[in-house]
Amino acid sequence: HDEFEAFAAAFHGRDAALLFGSGHAANCAALATLPQPGDVVLYDERSHNSSRFGLARSRATEATPFPHNDAAACKALLRAARRDRPDAGLIVAVEAVYSMDGDEAPLSALADACLEDGHAALVVDEAHATGILGPEGRG
Repeated sequence: HDEFEAFAAAFHGRDAALLFGSGHAANCAALATLPQPGDVVLYDERSHNSSRFGLARSRATEATPFPHNDAAACKALLRAARRDRPDAGLIVAVEAVYSMDGDEAPLSALADACLEDGHAALVVDEAHATGILGPEGRG
């Protein structure tokens, strides 16, 4: 298992990787544990059930969907959340490639919105993007 995690980290050009038995388990675990009390999570309305399952079990103060692939709406929600909860951690959760439709998230626009906020984190499920997107299919 350690060797496979080392391989996955190297494949994606990262220092470390954590592997789960399924993408469903990974989404559930990540979105149940990353958000802390007081955090606000914005997620694409077409996010997989596993993401919603994790968010329902998270300690986030708020989890709000935004219209599918609508970076402008996400940006507006980020601004509103920052205005209403200036000390909140903000997380935007999306899928790089949506499993039901096969369409891609506007990751550059979403990343720009998070960067504009200055502290918002962008969490991207790449389960359906590995082998398809990025240099050499590395996401």
